[in-house]
Amino acid sequence: MNSSLKVQVRHGYPLMKQALEALLMTIPGVTLCGEPTRHSQGLSMPDVVIADEDGALRLAASDTRARVIAICHTAREAEVRRVLAAGVRGYVVLGDDVAELIECLQAVARGGRHICRAAARCIADGYGRDELTRREQEVLDLLTEGLCNKNIARRMAIAEGTVKTYVKAVLGKLEARTRAHAVTVALQRGMVTQLPMVGFASTPRHAMAA
Repeated sequence: MNSSLKVQVRHGYPLMKQALEALLMTIPGVTLCGEPTRHSQGLSMPDVVIADEDGALRLAASDTRARVIAICHTAREAEVRRVLAAGVRGYVVLGDDVAELIECLQAVARGGRHICRAAARCIADGYGRDELTRREQEVLDLLTEGLCNKNIARRMAIAEGTVKTYVKAVLGKLEARTRAHAVTVALQRGMVTQLPMVGFASTPRHAMAA
């Protein structure tokens, strides 16, 4: 980096925060900025803020001018889209190397956007897929809880036959063979965040039938 770049690290895990700061101190041209507190005044404003996913989302929501990079555990399609749609400018995963982070810092500092290769693959793989409707997503969420059609119908206050139609649509759009497979695909893509209930696998076959 030819000119000084002021970077601030905000991460929910102290060890990760310290590790990122130690790494940034080894990069020529990078200057660390302290994290603001209620009593701090006159702190230098950073050019770029690096944060965990939750912190990046909060910062982007509170300050649309902030140039924020999210450091995430993995790259899953729905999460990548959600983070970028919120206004976060950079997306890097923990498995990336230092060169990827530097490239992201440079792009975001210039006012651009940058997503790592893993995130880019997720987005590319998602093109051409039919998105779930709001009601189909609700059904998918309830499938993740391990509910049968009858209980889904009760929760959503709709007919059981309508639930079957939604389940069939969900399976088709996710290219899933079974309900359990649909939940697995949804988890891999970040479409649901709740892990399947313990009783999911033991639900009677007739109750799980679409």
